[in-house]
Amino acid sequence: MNILIFFSIEDPLEKSAAIGFINNFGQIPKQLFRKQHPAKRITTTKQFSILGDVSPLHPPQTPIGVTPAINYEKIFFYHLNNLKSSQQPIKELKGPVGQIIHYEKQILCVEQNKMLIPSSYNRYVGWGFADHSLRIGCYDSGRIHQVWENVDICGEIHTCTCPSAKLLIFAGTSSVLSVYHMDTNMKKISLKQTLYGHIDAVTALTSSTAYNIIISGSRDQTAIIWDLARMTYTRQLIGHVGAVTAISINELTGDIATCSGTWLYIWSINGLPLAVVNTSMGSSDRMQQILCVTFSYIREWDTNNVIITGSTDGRIRVIIF
Repeated sequence: MNILIFFSIEDPLEKSAAIGFINNFGQIPKQLFRKQHPAKRITTTKQFSILGDVSPLHPPQTPIGVTPAINYEKIFFYHLNNLKSSQQPIKELKGPVGQIIHYEKQILCVEQNKMLIPSSYNRYVGWGFADHSLRIGCYDSGRIHQVWENVDICGEIHTCTCPSAKLLIFAGTSSVLSVYHMDTNMKKISLKQTLYGHIDAVTALTSSTAYNIIISGSRDQTAIIWDLARMTYTRQLIGHVGAVTAISINELTGDIATCSGTWLYIWSINGLPLAVVNTSMGSSDRMQQILCVTFSYIREWDTNNVIITGSTDGRIRVIIF
């Protein structure tokens, strides 16, 4: 903290007032934290539980005469039995769903081998074409606006993440993460950095601007946390039973979820294992594989949240943590 900052004030009257205030009341630092710190986590690994037909979660009791800060009647995981599928599809796609995003009051979704570009999400980047090109298209019309050919990417692309409107990160069979910079007009891209760390194909990729990290998962049964700002290796998450198939980051707490086969692993932002659960509930579904995972979060201090996974058996599993 610069306690001599008042010496840089040029106006003598303002400078004298600032010095007089400090002499009378002392130096008042700028507010550093605008909300309470989250509760300390216990780092011992624990087992999770999967919600059955009836949710065991109950909304917290509010004292009489006090208005609750959160309307728990609108939180879906307190009323799982009341969930119903919509009568009309949100969007009809030409192939398997690859990404779903909740943006403002809309639900946006695109096919596999496509990734929506923030922050307006009205454009997407596509890959996996026969000519090995990368394409920028319009979300609403599907019209292709830009095609990049002969892009310097080693191997076949399996996955992508877009931390911002100017960064595209691809990975695939080469085991290398290729970070590209895209200009404002989405006309040109240039290779910014290549990240080496995996020894087999990269199968899952995600990023978080809130925590400035990239996380990649691979067939080598590991996940790697990368520094998004410095584009450097940070730490490795080991112990998966097989290839890492899905990754998610809690934007509030920084917790990380990785999936391998039927297993779900939860890590802290520092790479400490917090919990592990086998989502298989019997011999009938032990061959299923988790394809996607996400966190629910309302408030950072709210302990009543869930993790949701989607698997090859067509089931969505809601897990208390």
